[in-house]
Amino acid sequence: YPDSRFAVPSRYENALVAFKLGKHDEVIRQGEALGNAGDLTEDLYWLLAESYAASGDGDKAIQYYRMIADEFPDSEQAAPSLYRVARLLQDRKDYAPASDIYRSLARRYADHELAPKALFGSAFCRTRLDQYAEALNDWGHVVEKYPQAAEAEESLFQQGLAEAGLEKSGDSERTLRKYLKQYADG
Repeated sequence: YPDSRFAVPSRYENALVAFKLGKHDEVIRQGEALGNAGDLTEDLYWLLAESYAASGDGDKAIQYYRMIADEFPDSEQAAPSLYRVARLLQDRKDYAPASDIYRSLARRYADHELAPKALFGSAFCRTRLDQYAEALNDWGHVVEKYPQAAEAEESLFQQGLAEAGLEKSGDSERTLRKYLKQYADG
């Protein structure tokens, strides 16, 4: 029944089963052939993005992750999609755009659990570009805005080291003393 109202959901379910079985080439084949998925479009984009990423096609994965973030900015998958875009760019050493996307995620989804991870990722990228003042800014935001986040401890320590490297010895000393006070067992 190819014209049935159940045809698209059935095709999507077939792609989902293939995804759960780790058959990413099959997901891509079925997903790309699906066309307009209606209410399932966001979920289909996610399956395609994850499958392209798993099969090593970062460009196509980035395309679908971006489509989720652009077309469904209020969805639960928008922030994770941006994070994955940034991470894929970081992995290919495209540090400046990766940092920009990490920062965009942290701005747009400041209350999301990925916000401190994104700022920490941005700081990492900025260090790879020898932009320590920019990295210092990102670490500082993690420490100030997300003190309970897992990344806060490492951010505070890295902030102190970056301040020393930038010859801000007074700031570095204060930051590292703060670190020792807050994370005595660190």
